[in-house]
Amino acid sequence: MKTIQMIKHTYGYRKDGKGTVAPKTPKDPPFEVSDSEAERLVTAGVAKYTESPDEVVDDDVQTPVVPKYGVDSNGNTLKELLKAVGLPVKGNKEEMVTALDEYYGVGENSEESELSEDSEDLEKELEKNEIQQPSLDTAAPENS
Repeated sequence: MKTIQMIKHTYGYRKDGKGTVAPKTPKDPPFEVSDSEAERLVTAGVAKYTESPDEVVDDDVQTPVVPKYGVDSNGNTLKELLKAVGLPVKGNKEEMVTALDEYYGVGENSEESELSEDSEDLEKELEKNEIQQPSLDTAAPENS
C-alpha cells in the first residue's frame, strides 16, 4: 500500500476497494491505495506520494506536472492516462491526445499552457543562451 494525496481533481475512493465511494480532493488528507493504483494516479499527474496519512496537508496545492504524452506514445499508455483522469477511453491516438490536451489545458487550442518542470527548465535554458538580436530601425530616412 502507498499513501498519496490528490493534487488535482476528484478521485472516487473505496476503502479496501469495497463499500461506498468517498470523493477525495486536493483539500482532503492523504490516504492509502494499492501500489498499482498509486502509481497510476501519480503518473497521470493527479496525485502525489506522501509519507503517511498523518502528513500535514499544504493549504497551497501545487499544480501537477502534466504527464508526457503524444501521438508517438503507446496506445495503452494513452488509455491509462485517460482512465486516470476519468475521461472516456475511445478513439485513435490523435483523438486520445486531443482529449488529454483539452483536459490539461495544453495544446494548440488552449489559451494558457501548463508547462511541465522539464519544459520550464528548457525555457530558462533557452532564455539564458538566447542571442540578442539587433533591433531593426524600420523608419524611412528623412529627405531634406
